[in-house]
Amino acid sequence: MSKNDLLLTPIEKGSFESFAKGLVPLLPLIEDPSVSEIMVNNHKSIWIEKNGRMEKTDIEMVPSMIRMGIQFLSSAVGNKDAIAGTSTGIVNAAYSGMRIAAVMQPTAIDGDAICIRKHSKTNRTPAQYIANGSFDIEMIAQDKRYVHEQIKPRENLQNEELVNFID
Repeated sequence: MSKNDLLLTPIEKGSFESFAKGLVPLLPLIEDPSVSEIMVNNHKSIWIEKNGRMEKTDIEMVPSMIRMGIQFLSSAVGNKDAIAGTSTGIVNAAYSGMRIAAVMQPTAIDGDAICIRKHSKTNRTPAQYIANGSFDIEMIAQDKRYVHEQIKPRENLQNEELVNFID
């Protein structure tokens, strides 16, 4: 049981479990440790971030299942009356190491949408992003000055590490 699970009432936890069951085609992606983000742009456009790269999947879903998943998610976070086309039709939640955002049509113009971001247990290094093809060191190195202007070291070690890596 995760820290986030402890904050849920049994009814809320049941709603999250129903949310997951409503999105059965996505469960293998949720369970895959190499997938860090799942983006359901609509029932026919589902993308993932896998090993730092964006990929379109072949998965298609029934639109009503996406809507049902959003409504269960909404119930789980205390928004009992999710209504499409209103501010209550936009749902944000955190559960079991994931950040979940959902929006209903017509606010989401191409159909109901869900984004599931799985929190990583470790941070990737710039070298790992390059090795995965997420970005190309040669393209970055072409204009070091631009990179230095855009990525200013602050209190964040990863930004400093990236700037040092580029130099």
